[in-house]
Amino acid sequence: RMVYVTYSEGFRPGGINRRATQPPYSADFLDNYEFGWKTQWADGRLRWNGAIFHEVWEDFQFAFLGMSGLTEIQNAGDAEINGLETDITWAPIDGLAINAAVTVLDSELTSAAIPDTTVGTQLPVAADVKFDMTARYEFTLGNWDAFFQGGASYIGDRSIDIRNSEAAVIGELPDYWTADFSTGISQNGLSLSLYLDNIFDERGITGRYTECAILTCGGVQYDVVVRPMTAGFRLGRKF
Repeated sequence: RMVYVTYSEGFRPGGINRRATQPPYSADFLDNYEFGWKTQWADGRLRWNGAIFHEVWEDFQFAFLGMSGLTEIQNAGDAEINGLETDITWAPIDGLAINAAVTVLDSELTSAAIPDTTVGTQLPVAADVKFDMTARYEFTLGNWDAFFQGGASYIGDRSIDIRNSEAAVIGELPDYWTADFSTGISQNGLSLSLYLDNIFDERGITGRYTECAILTCGGVQYDVVVRPMTAGFRLGRKF
């Protein structure tokens, strides 16, 4: 078992905007405080790792689509992010491995430096909860090595913009689940597997954008969705 404490700093340099009427933007800085652990239990059959962190973001750079379809970057103020990351690997019986990981985030503006923003607003894009789980069972089928594998993942709600008016127009990205399954056999470097991705044909939205400024083009939005249900097979040969 190991526990650790980390303090780290990072920054991004400032720069100039493509539209000359917009002022340049300054560097932003991030201070990270983290406490974590890496452990093994049950004679190595269970591994549990994790970290709790607190991040202070100063003058963070916020990019958005402005006039004439040009991206603008402004220093939006200060923010804080509190989070937990943890993952577990468990082998309850020979041949079976279960992996799970979860991330929980609480992010907010602590000071607002651009118009129409409010202290306490959730930072964009970052989901409040993310979860992944995979179970794989390997066994012998005659002279072949075989496996079954299933997995699921969850993405929580996400905001897109920290500006109140724009956020009201473009909305939020809803949470969604996806699930996958695969099975296969292998022998002497030859392998064959069948897979079914996005079993329930979930149309989870991973992103949303407009072709120009949101308040101008917000009536026409474009969603980026996960790949629909897909079935197939893979044939491989190792030399």
